[in-house]
Amino acid sequence: MADIATILARGDLKALAEVPADRLREYLLTEMENERKEAVPGGDRWISLGMKFGRAGRPDAERVLLDSLTNQPSKETLDLVSLFLLGFWFRRACPERPSPLTMDTFLRESERLTLDATSRAAVAYFLCEALQNGLDAPVRTRVVSMLNRLEGESGGSAEAALKEVIHRCIREANGS
Repeated sequence: MADIATILARGDLKALAEVPADRLREYLLTEMENERKEAVPGGDRWISLGMKFGRAGRPDAERVLLDSLTNQPSKETLDLVSLFLLGFWFRRACPERPSPLTMDTFLRESERLTLDATSRAAVAYFLCEALQNGLDAPVRTRVVSMLNRLEGESGGSAEAALKEVIHRCIREANGS
């Protein structure tokens, strides 16, 4: 079997779906560690990775990253996990919907960290996408609560666009 980087470069979702779980875990953790060392993280790359793993039907990839966030909570890890999950769930790349466990883990870890503007944006965009994927009512309530918190923490003209995105997302979630 080809290495995962080659599979991803080819866009071979069938081969990606067949990668053994241990190889997938090793690949994602190595990529995350390498990304943390970069001066400027590759946000688009992590969204793209999430989309590919979502389309390949690999919820175990999501779990690997959430476990990493739980075991090594940091703003940098949260940023990468948020971007990956945004891609994973973007316009239903993954045909499932975010599980209550996924959302609970993500929200719990997000709430524990102090977020800067970049993290607020990454978290907010993922949560807005998750809302579009049919969350259960209790999870939906927690997501809207977190979005309200992020909107309240967003400040200055630099985050005005983010506040508008969050406001629109909450309005749509409430059916207004």
